[in-house]
Amino acid sequence: HNLETAKNAKKHLSENGALIIFPSGSVSVAKNLKSEAKDDKWKTFPAKLAHQTKADILPIYFDGKNGLLFHIFASKIKSSTLKYSSYIHETRKKIGKEITIYTGNVIKYNSISHLKNRSELISFLKDKTYELKYEE
Repeated sequence: HNLETAKNAKKHLSENGALIIFPSGSVSVAKNLKSEAKDDKWKTFPAKLAHQTKADILPIYFDGKNGLLFHIFASKIKSSTLKYSSYIHETRKKIGKEITIYTGNVIKYNSISHLKNRSELISFLKDKTYELKYEE
């Protein structure tokens, strides 16, 4: 993340704004067409931001995955250019289609403030987010 973006995000949250963050910083990829899409490693920036602003967090899980070409480019060929070009195509195909989204309960900052280590906090938030898909 760049410093200007981080500064703007911190200011926005400090003013009670809402912010949507995709913690891995990239599009999830499935290893094959039968497996679920998985995130890259989550960055610790959201944890830093939470601690700095004492913001509450609403975990949200977006279900689904992209098509064959995207996964070939992303997991087999490992070409960022082809991956993101095909991602734009995949996104356009989803316009007007239903996407399943699971939302959790708001996690109050005071219930996670004891998790001072950013990696521990991110791990906790990732677990909470992925659990949403299986809580029905």
